[in-house]
Amino acid sequence: MTVAIDLGVTQTKIYTSGKCRKFDSLVVEPPLHQAPPSVGLSGIEIGYSARTFYVGEKAAFDGEAANYPVRPQALDFHDDVRWCAALAALEETGPFDIYSGLPVFEYSAYKNAFEKHMTRMWEFSFGGRDKKVEVASVVVIPQGAGAYYSAVLDPSGKVTNQTRVQGKVLTLDLGGRTLNGVTMQGGKFRANGSFTLFKGMVNVYNNLRKLLYLTYGTPLSVYEVGVALRAKLLMIGNTPMDLTNDIKRAAASVWQEIRDGLELELPNWRTYHEILLAGASGFFLEEFEEFFEGIPVTLLENAEYANVRGYGYYGELQRSRRGAVPSGK
Repeated sequence: MTVAIDLGVTQTKIYTSGKCRKFDSLVVEPPLHQAPPSVGLSGIEIGYSARTFYVGEKAAFDGEAANYPVRPQALDFHDDVRWCAALAALEETGPFDIYSGLPVFEYSAYKNAFEKHMTRMWEFSFGGRDKKVEVASVVVIPQGAGAYYSAVLDPSGKVTNQTRVQGKVLTLDLGGRTLNGVTMQGGKFRANGSFTLFKGMVNVYNNLRKLLYLTYGTPLSVYEVGVALRAKLLMIGNTPMDLTNDIKRAAASVWQEIRDGLELELPNWRTYHEILLAGASGFFLEEFEEFFEGIPVTLLENAEYANVRGYGYYGELQRSRRGAVPSGK
């Protein structure tokens, strides 16, 4: 069975059988106090490698998660825990052929190691129940390339947009902790012109969390900040406070650093035919349109799922080329 998984520090997405879903995936290793009972993917507790981890809302409410982590480490142990949570969500034992991605800065150095590490029998507990899930194969492509494939392929892996395939296209995928810029030319990934900026929505979250505390004296968990950011509203007692201006202030410095990074990494941006926005990039849609003035900027449909959808579409393309599924299922 072919599955696509997009691991993220704030959210992890899954694509299988033509459907997308997600779960909050901040991970913490909790203190020794008794945790509340697990309820579905909003309150995951994973037992792995003789340790217990909270995933999602449990992690976001836990005191150990003072802020979202900003800079990742290659082959982060927490990604193992997110992987276990994603496998548990599939509700089957496999074998699975999985397509996934790595940030551009990690891709060349860790692609092979990541694929090897993730291809095995996984043993863990979920909600107190032991699980064994077989991963038969893992194929990794750069984060952002998945979003590109979602824009040029259909779910069966067939090309639907020759103009984009023949052109020079930049995909900007804004995630929790990074912005990955991927150059695709002639339908192929080009390392020259591809990059990772260590700026993402976690920076906006962390800035907003600090700003709300300084302005209203309200300490919020990272989960509560996320709710406030999406609603653009914060209840102070019985009074709703409009956060539109606060969010703009929290995002302003993040955008400036993204802009500076784009200036440095893409001095030849005027040679591109189109810019595709994926992930949370729509948050800065107006800013990107202004920066890339004169070049079409397209916010992909269901942009938050574009990467994982594209991993799945790419998987179908590879299956059609091989004529068989590696696991035989």
